[in-house]
Amino acid sequence: MEKNKLKVAVIRQELVELTGDAIAALILNQAIYHHHAIADMDNSTQEFIEKLEKQGAKDLAEQAKRNLRNGWFYKSPNSFYKEIMISSRSTVMRRLAILVKMGYIIKGGQNLGFADVDDTWWKVNIPKIRKDLAKLGYTLHGYPIWQEELEEEEDQQGSVHGEQGGVHGEQGGVHGEQGGVHG
Repeated sequence: MEKNKLKVAVIRQELVELTGDAIAALILNQAIYHHHAIADMDNSTQEFIEKLEKQGAKDLAEQAKRNLRNGWFYKSPNSFYKEIMISSRSTVMRRLAILVKMGYIIKGGQNLGFADVDDTWWKVNIPKIRKDLAKLGYTLHGYPIWQEELEEEEDQQGSVHGEQGGVHGEQGGVHGEQGGVHG
């Protein structure tokens, strides 16, 4: 008999301080987890592309480049809900919208090419999260302390260049919703 893999959802204090809400912090932490998984996948793909190019297989290398996600992952709000294991699907959808408005997550288009038509493309704005956490006296887990002189370079690496669209640099917050820190 196969056992189900146990889920883990982590509430990070720094993300609660950043978002002002424990549920938004859970969702953002899950998005950061997926960001890292995609980055690892992209690194492997990039190594494969470099090997193909060294072997002179330029056509295959070009095909492999189409598999690079550049930080984008697809997930339905329902999948986020199942991963964080608390709240409701509608609350998760509201918190995702707030995280987008705050600029911490970039929302792309619907993922109509796959089975779950509710899937949406997402990208985490790591430079903005790091910068805003530094203003609060925190660092993002697994990253060095944000340094202003690196800001422009980081922002350029984390920015979107015509990939899926999204909302940048707007401010927002969670107030008055059940389960929120400011509730």
